Amino acid sequence: MEQLEVVNLSYNKLKTFPKQLSRCSKLRVIDVSYNQLDTFPADLALQLNNLESFIVDGNPAAVSSPPSAKRQKVGKDWGELF
Repeated sequence: MEQLEVVNLSYNKLKTFPKQLSRCSKLRVIDVSYNQLDTFPADLALQLNNLESFIVDGNPAAVSSPPSAKRQKVGKDWGELF
């Protein structure tokens, strides 16, 4: 699992963010869109240095996020996502 670079968990009715993903240091893309996630781990950016895209559309937590944070390339300013 540590070799994963792209993971698509969209439309899976997830209620909690899979903590195991934080151990996949090579992840570049995470798509957890259209689940039931109301929070995302704040330290995810610190754990996943290669993360380029974090897609969260269609989750309760994404409703209050700015539109640019719902589907974006991840830069240095992760504050926009959380």
